[in-house]
Amino acid sequence: MSTSREESAEGRSTGRLGLDQAYFRLAQNLVRDYWEKESEIPEDRRPLAQIAYAAASIALVCAAVEAQANYLLVQSAKGELPNMIGLSVGGCDALINSLTNLRAKWLFTCVAVTGRQLLDPGSPPFQALCEAIDTRNNYIAHAKFKEQPSPSNPTQWEEATKLNIAKAEAAIDAGQKTVCAIYAEMGKTPPVWATSEGGESFPSQSVTIYGPTLRLSLTPGAMGVEAAQDAAPVAGAEENVDS
Repeated sequence: MSTSREESAEGRSTGRLGLDQAYFRLAQNLVRDYWEKESEIPEDRRPLAQIAYAAASIALVCAAVEAQANYLLVQSAKGELPNMIGLSVGGCDALINSLTNLRAKWLFTCVAVTGRQLLDPGSPPFQALCEAIDTRNNYIAHAKFKEQPSPSNPTQWEEATKLNIAKAEAAIDAGQKTVCAIYAEMGKTPPVWATSEGGESFPSQSVTIYGPTLRLSLTPGAMGVEAAQDAAPVAGAEENVDS
């Protein structure tokens, strides 16, 4: 998934819901939606349901924090936030377009807006966010499984069920704490999604995520997600947001 500089900044300048907030709230709502519906899901289907819900939530967390990193870099280059490395607007554009590694982008963003490296991939909270990024890359954005995960294949099933709601909850928590740490260092108020549990209503938006074993369509008011049973595997992941 990718999020552009223009989309994140435009969401604020026009008063529309920023992509970082939209993605993050969808991620939070998916976790809440799973717990609300778990009792209705047949017990033998719950592991697969967790895979689907967690995959969508983790992918959305990664999209949210990427949108936020892009926003911080843009505002820093414009002089609206601290610019500790003399980043120019033109340099910011080139950087955002070329720096596709999300872990590296956050490490760079931290130094750009605070002047020092607060984030350690081996220590919380950034460690857990890095784990979420790795999960997104290894299980969601690339074809990890050639067919629908099934308990009949114990090795594959053990790998697949690493995608669970606990992983999604950890990703959400890490995303919030990482963003809050950066804003605290700048002496700024963090975005509202980084400090609350969600629950806002959404404008007319939809997000579709394609993965090797998942084809998920999320819309406000209809957050149910299921692993695609008859879909051919799709190598890669992408997102579309219609507003």
